[in-house]
Amino acid sequence: MIGRLTETLRHPLVRMVCMDDINTPRQLSLLPSPAVPVQFRLDADTRRRGLRHVAEIRQQLAARQAARLEAEQGAGRRPRRPEAA
Repeated sequence: MIGRLTETLRHPLVRMVCMDDINTPRQLSLLPSPAVPVQFRLDADTRRRGLRHVAEIRQQLAARQAARLEAEQGAGRRPRRPEAA
């Protein structure tokens, strides 16, 4: 079935559907782009709130990583390499 559903995997708790490019879902974008279809464009306020939220999440992740590194160094262990995490 080219151009349609290519594969479906079913499990009692999970349903995974693999689709081709024609049927892939579209995503809202927080950055303005003329290539984004009109129905997926967000207003400036929504983009600002979304970008602010992304920045807050990044800040929280950085704080967690810093606390983890500090705890590892305080315990006398070598810090984990980021690529090994």
